[in-house]
Amino acid sequence: MGERFELDVAALRTVTAGFVTSAAALDAAAAALRSRDERLAGPVLAWAEATRSNAHRLDAAIAAYAWQERENAGTVGGADR
Repeated sequence: MGERFELDVAALRTVTAGFVTSAAALDAAAAALRSRDERLAGPVLAWAEATRSNAHRLDAAIAAYAWQERENAGTVGGADR
């Protein structure tokens, strides 16, 4: 697989890491809010879960991209075209 692919995957993994970090920050914010009022924490926890879901979906997309890139490399003779 080519350099372009490697750069694409690195960028996508950086975004995934950002989602994971954001979800952790939202979890911490929800914990702080929970100490004041449980109702305030609910929406923040939902946001954290949605953010984690985005990270999982992006990981799946990266895996599909890698599979397709391997297929292309095998049939076309290279990923950088």
